[in-house]
Amino acid sequence: MDQSYKNEKGIALLIVISMIALVTGLMVMVLDISGTERTLSSSNQRTIQSFHAAGGGNEISNKVIKDTLQLNAHPATPKGYPGTIVVDPSTAGGSNATLLDFLEELKTGGGALRNDTAMGSPDLIVTALNNQTIQVDIDYEAGGVMLPGSELEEFAIGHHKKVGGTGCASGTLYSVDTVSLGPIKTKSNVTTAYFDCP
Repeated sequence: MDQSYKNEKGIALLIVISMIALVTGLMVMVLDISGTERTLSSSNQRTIQSFHAAGGGNEISNKVIKDTLQLNAHPATPKGYPGTIVVDPSTAGGSNATLLDFLEELKTGGGALRNDTAMGSPDLIVTALNNQTIQVDIDYEAGGVMLPGSELEEFAIGHHKKVGGTGCASGTLYSVDTVSLGPIKTKSNVTTAYFDCP
């Protein structure tokens, strides 16, 4: 009886050690999965921030286009944009000696930098949004464009309803390409159109 009791103690000890190893392995696996989920969640949050920042860049560019065309000049000095918004970082003049390149690009689609892109020689750079750098390329697409339109009223979130009006006889259509570069190589690209109805 003494021998079988010793065998049972040895088997019990092996079972206890095996259970401890199994529980430890499971705990390590749970902690590893939890860390991976935190990393994925954080990466997803940065990607969403980058996408929204790119959308914000489109909104800022609409104001820059409007201000530049109304002033018929570079908008940075007269409008007093903050230092985090840099309009046309290139100081080179356009092919028309009387117009700055950015203004020429908006009015005719010409200029020295007419083939610029959001990633290379952007027309607008914004650097104030949560470690995001927003780069915008604004391109003249066509003048004398007639779009059917109406007076619109916003309600709910981003929905519109017709309340009257006939729209603009003709205007200018611009392509606005925005790239937002965020931390840890997050990058989002949003392209929209802007219709200037004088």
